[in-house]
Amino acid sequence: MSRKWFFLLLVLLTIVNLAAFTRMACRRWGVTHQPQACPRQQIEAEKILEARLDLQDEQIRAMRALRLQFNNDAERTHAALERERMVLTGLLMAEVTDSLTIGAVTRRIDSLQSDLQQRVVRHLLAQKTCLNQDQQKLFFGMVLHACATNSNQCINQTNHTQPKE
Repeated sequence: MSRKWFFLLLVLLTIVNLAAFTRMACRRWGVTHQPQACPRQQIEAEKILEARLDLQDEQIRAMRALRLQFNNDAERTHAALERERMVLTGLLMAEVTDSLTIGAVTRRIDSLQSDLQQRVVRHLLAQKTCLNQDQQKLFFGMVLHACATNSNQCINQTNHTQPKE
């Protein structure tokens, strides 16, 4: 009976290791795909935001500058996160497990994720300074709706944040 369990465990571990290796190999040598919004979608989303918030030209320029700076910063952080995740995958796949190194890498990943979250908050606060009180309420209503629907897009085509008449 124990021989049967040993064989089953061996097969299961082999499958897990092959799956992890395949994923790592695809990420390292395969075509990388960064899930980014295409420029056309960004422009359309920007126009929807401008229309919904009734932004003035000066506000549009300020919001656009903030978005471009945030996107550049966020892309660098995402790239660093991807590198650290690859390092972690390599450590997990190693024959000899080094718990201290794995702990250090996971702490770096946590730090990068925390940094990204702080950048998002700073970006939202910077955007807030460009808007008047009514625009802020509408804008953060749109943000809340996006969070509540777990959407990757900040602006949806339907407006669920305007008061009902």
